[in-house]
This record gives sequence, structure tokens and C-alpha cells, in this order.
Amino acid sequence: MQELNKIKGYRTMVGLTQTEIAEKIGISRETYTRKESSNNFSEAEKLALITIFNQSGLNLVRTDLD
Repeated sequence: MQELNKIKGYRTMVGLTQTEIAEKIGISRETYTRKESSNNFSEAEKLALITIFNQSGLNLVRTDLD
């Protein structure tokens, strides 16, 4: 059974592309794609993602990305 990718799900929910998120957190789209598929974001990147998702209407906390 494949594990759910929460970050991809949240990104899709708020209607942002991988390129848009990558630009917002200051990494290349290729790096973002790799990190999203492995959920291998740094703590700083996860906090930036939380901010982006919450500004887009979600109400997430840090543990929602684990």
C-alpha cells in the first residue's frame, strides 16, 4: 500500500503547482519534486510550506506535514 503524500495533497488542495511552491521556498522545481516525493524537507522548508498553505486558506500546524 502506498503511503499518502500529505504535502502533495495540501499543494493540490490550494491549487499551486510544484514550480510555484518551489519558487516560494527558494529551491528549483526539480529539487522540490524530489523532496515532495520522498517527504524529505528540512524543518525550515516545512515551516515555509505551512505558511504558504495557511495563506492559501488551510489551517495547518507543523505536525500536519509528518
